[in-house]
Amino acid sequence: MAGSATIVSNKLNGMWRTIVWRWTSDASGDVSGVGSLAIPGGSVNTILSVPDSGVTPDFDLVITGKIFLDNGATVSVADLLNGVGTDLSNSTNGEAINVNVTYPLPYNVEIAPVISGAGSATSGYLFLFIWQE
Repeated sequence: MAGSATIVSNKLNGMWRTIVWRWTSDASGDVSGVGSLAIPGGSVNTILSVPDSGVTPDFDLVITGKIFLDNGATVSVADLLNGVGTDLSNSTNGEAINVNVTYPLPYNVEIAPVISGAGSATSGYLFLFIWQE
């Protein structure tokens, strides 16, 4: 089992798109390969992690990407966050993950969260804020 991440909200308010995932880890504390979403591109500058109680401290988050090229080919990206989602706090008050350099998402990309080390059968929310021009 790879845990689960379900999109519970995907709203476009003006130029901002807010995507909310509700995740639950498996017995190994991982969430992967689920909850992907295709978006038309934009720039990521903030991610908010809000774990429920019981999540292991210093858990890790990456956002994987699959870029769809005009010729039908795809390119996979292992971590669109480039390492800034490591050692996250387990505070139920949440933790903002500021992406130091606003990360541009290419046109027509599919993104998905991958969480590791969160503890057995724990859960939380992940908010991704994307500026779309």
